[in-house]
Amino acid sequence: SPWKYCSSEKKLIRKLKKFSGKTWDGRDVGGNQLGAEKRNSIRQLKIRIRCHLDMAQKNNFDNQLRCAYCGSVMRITSSPEIEHIANKARYPEFMFYPLNLVLACHLCNFPEKKGQQNIISVYDNNYKLCQFTIVHPILDDRTQFITNLVDHSDGTLILTSDEPKGKETIKMFKLNEECYLSNRYNEFLMKQIRNSSHKEKILECLGYE
Repeated sequence: SPWKYCSSEKKLIRKLKKFSGKTWDGRDVGGNQLGAEKRNSIRQLKIRIRCHLDMAQKNNFDNQLRCAYCGSVMRITSSPEIEHIANKARYPEFMFYPLNLVLACHLCNFPEKKGQQNIISVYDNNYKLCQFTIVHPILDDRTQFITNLVDHSDGTLILTSDEPKGKETIKMFKLNEECYLSNRYNEFLMKQIRNSSHKEKILECLGYE
């Protein structure tokens, strides 16, 4: 597991007892607002979960907070959002499970992309034994499924894959859309500049300090 709940956090989850997909938003199965104590517990949990994820994803991605799906540095595409890999409405049992929680940018967490789609092809009560249709941000090694292909005509980095999970991930999140291509190109360019022996002069010309 990338991180674990402390005893007080486990206590907050136990307070919620049986929960549905709507519990995350402070509502019961029928859509009615939960009591003040339970809503407060959920608010506290969300704050703590965000802190856990912020630390975990920084450690996994060169100490910069990056989107779990597209890999872009967070707050460039958008601010980070807590994302349930397996949909919380369909799989409420995994709602608070650490392996099912990541931070994603709004572009990737947009409802018209993964949204409510079921990305578990083979279900098991043991989350680690479930089989997923997309590259799992935690359980899978992304580099085994998706590779960067440089378009030498303009220097853009196109994502490609020969694996079904890789292809589905690229398709579902539209990772070769212009906004993603631009982000990857800019990051690649800055990395090349910073590795250059003339980086100070180049950055000065570009208006960077």
